[in-house]
Amino acid sequence: MRKSTAAALIAILIVAVLTRLLPLLRFTYWGSDVGEYHYLTTQLVDSGRVSTNYYGWGITYPYFPGMYFVTGGTSLLGIHPDAALDLVLPILNALSSLLVFLIAVRIFRDDRIGLLAAAVVAVIMPYVYATSHPVPEAIGIVFLLACLALLVGPSAGRLKNLFLLLPLSAAMVVTHHLSTYFLVIMVLFAVVLRTMLYGRVRMRDVAVELVLVAFTLGTALPYWLIYATPFRVQVLGDLSVMPWWGPFAALAGLIVLWVGAVKLRQRSTLRFVPKYPDARKAGVMFAVALAFLLALTITFTFVNVLGTTITLPVAATAFLTPVFLLVAFAAPGRKPLDFSRDGHQPTSWFIVIALSTVAGSFIGARVLIPYRHIDFLMIPLAVMIGSGIVFLYDRTLAGKGLGASVSVLVAALVVTNVAVAYPPPGIMAGYDEGTNSHSLVAMHWLGGHVTGLVAADHKASMQAFGFGGVNATWDTAREALLANNFTLAKDEMLKVDSPSGEKRVDYVLLNVDSRSGTQLFPYEPAVALSSAALAKYERLPYQRFYDDGYTQVYYVNWGLPPG
Repeated sequence: MRKSTAAALIAILIVAVLTRLLPLLRFTYWGSDVGEYHYLTTQLVDSGRVSTNYYGWGITYPYFPGMYFVTGGTSLLGIHPDAALDLVLPILNALSSLLVFLIAVRIFRDDRIGLLAAAVVAVIMPYVYATSHPVPEAIGIVFLLACLALLVGPSAGRLKNLFLLLPLSAAMVVTHHLSTYFLVIMVLFAVVLRTMLYGRVRMRDVAVELVLVAFTLGTALPYWLIYATPFRVQVLGDLSVMPWWGPFAALAGLIVLWVGAVKLRQRSTLRFVPKYPDARKAGVMFAVALAFLLALTITFTFVNVLGTTITLPVAATAFLTPVFLLVAFAAPGRKPLDFSRDGHQPTSWFIVIALSTVAGSFIGARVLIPYRHIDFLMIPLAVMIGSGIVFLYDRTLAGKGLGASVSVLVAALVVTNVAVAYPPPGIMAGYDEGTNSHSLVAMHWLGGHVTGLVAADHKASMQAFGFGGVNATWDTAREALLANNFTLAKDEMLKVDSPSGEKRVDYVLLNVDSRSGTQLFPYEPAVALSSAALAKYERLPYQRFYDDGYTQVYYVNWGLPPG
């Protein structure tokens, strides 16, 4: 590696770290479920185990403990678990930039493409926003990238790679189910595309990939179906297919069909002969891609974003334009992949993730969450973006003495993406995922003063449970918060099917955040409480029990008549 490349890569890594830590300039914690991860991490540190007897919203969280061994394990190094949640996980995820650089360079043998791909992953909003949180995905996607890096380039296909691939896969299985799913489909589809494009591929040429997929499925399926019972019942059970194991049976059938197709393809005389693109067509592709992204965003101002009940505000189109300008370079960058030995892999990753997004919209939006595909989609897109920028430069501006100017423009585009990496609540359906110190004052107070079920929205429930240790409602007591009067909310409040069991609501918690934007489900927009809904808390049977100016806790005195 040249010194200039190493220096640029270090600079990109620093930018990646700083970008992921930006929310901490405003908040004490960042992430919609950070309280639950705090609860589980603290439990591991205090007791040495993660109990599956869990009353939080994320009922499957204790069954995938890989992240907690990172956040809790750092306490052995003298790092407080809270600091690990805030700092260690985002910093570890910043390593994604290095891994994407490695993938791109191994495919193209061009440091410029690798650096650009790394810069994209360092700053682009769909990836940064999703992985800057202390969530299992922040580590799971790093495991995924490490596996992909071992499957491309000169060393790809070597059996010795399995000594790293298999432990990485096993770590992924116990950390993040969605990363595991994407590893399987990305690797498998890459093999399928390779064997279909190049008829003379032998099974031993893809032996490492097939062993990895077999091992991952052989580890994940028993783990999901036998050990992680809530995942099997409540998550896989949400698939709109009967029976729920239908997709697994279909996968086995498709593998059998693929083996037969390989045999037929090997007998065919057809050969894949790509045609190198010209600069004019590449420019048109960039313009078409940009227009498509802008049109798609405008469309989502009228119809719901896939898998949600959220529509985007008109301002989202202008706000996200820097993101679209980067992503549009992927269109002219796709074709050059055809001239690389492993160029089929990013192409196959993009296709199969896109297909999964569509499938998730129809058969299981709560399992194959469509918007959760976007950050994984950024992996192949980052490689294509780097390829597209370099291709357009080499075919149009190289040799004209404009290298420095182009570098400045690209750097400006990257910096602009840092500025839009964290959209404001107005763009994010009114929801803000930060936890500030004002809200935590009440949450720590709750533990010693509240024993009953607390009705609160998703974010406040997470804080009350994770930091206060009290049982909360999350999305199970909608009317308790949104109803305009007690009479409308009463029946629901008497019998709430909360994560901690069927209980009566004895307290209601409101704060500045939930008053201005109450969100019960992550895929619903946050709505401001109406004046009537707020006014009901000033009448019996509600009695103000706590008020610090930021947070109010109301006791529901069921022994008093309403009015």
